[in-house]
Amino acid sequence: MIQVICPSDGTLHYAEESDIGETLRCRKCGVILKIESQDQRAEIGTELQPVEKQAEASVTSEPPAAPRTNGARPRSRIRREQILIATVLGATGLMLVIAFWPNTPSPISTQEQPTNPVVRDTSPQPSSGVPAPVKPAPQVKQVQSKPVLGENPVGVLPPCAQGREPLRPRTGERIEPDDGISGESNIQVTNVGSLDAAVRLVDNVTGRTLRFVYVQAGHSFAIARIEAGTYSVRVQFGRDWISECHQFMRDTAYSEYAQPLVFLDDRIRFYTVTLNPVPAGNAVTRKIDRKRFFEGD
Repeated sequence: MIQVICPSDGTLHYAEESDIGETLRCRKCGVILKIESQDQRAEIGTELQPVEKQAEASVTSEPPAAPRTNGARPRSRIRREQILIATVLGATGLMLVIAFWPNTPSPISTQEQPTNPVVRDTSPQPSSGVPAPVKPAPQVKQVQSKPVLGENPVGVLPPCAQGREPLRPRTGERIEPDDGISGESNIQVTNVGSLDAAVRLVDNVTGRTLRFVYVQAGHSFAIARIEAGTYSVRVQFGRDWISECHQFMRDTAYSEYAQPLVFLDDRIRFYTVTLNPVPAGNAVTRKIDRKRFFEGD
């Protein structure tokens, strides 16, 4: 602690060693005083002695702070500086985190739902014994159009299509006569795609075709009176149907459901089947060729 004495009225002041070289104003007379070390005052011989009474009054009214050693700063000042530095660093770090945080959307909003066809068992409880209602096929007027050879997969029409006009059968129209119609189970088939479909229901044991029906795009049809057994569902999609070929001439694709449908002897069963992939679908299909589609006929 450094003592600074006003030369005008002898008032005693106290200053920190860190303030050496600075100035202060006398609290009584207002004279500007320069803060000098005792060594500096000794070299120039300017150290002044305070007036005894005034010095005693000054000391009594304003006691000096505790002496410091080795020029160290007060702990309170060090603590404040540490808090300030920590606050600045924390704020800077937070700003960097916000600026560079990856803009990743919520997993719930971006997660893609699986798109597969649906096969759902909608059979009633064994005690009910109530058959499922059969949805009537909508009456659709047949539309005639000419096949486009340029869009045919092979570039030329097969012999069975030569000279034939493509037709669009109504939904539910049989491509081949039904076989095995003494059962009470059924399958509700729904085509939600943009292509018409021809659906074959094939007996896995005998290979015979029980049903072969036409389902237009956007339509649904109930295949009824199915007997007990295990059956594969095969589907042909496309445009420009030629009845004599049992085949589409354009955009043709074939698929088969990997899991067969099982109808038991002791229970009436109803299935709901979508021919196209839909969100959260539970069925698996595989691509097949024309030979596999007609296999067993």
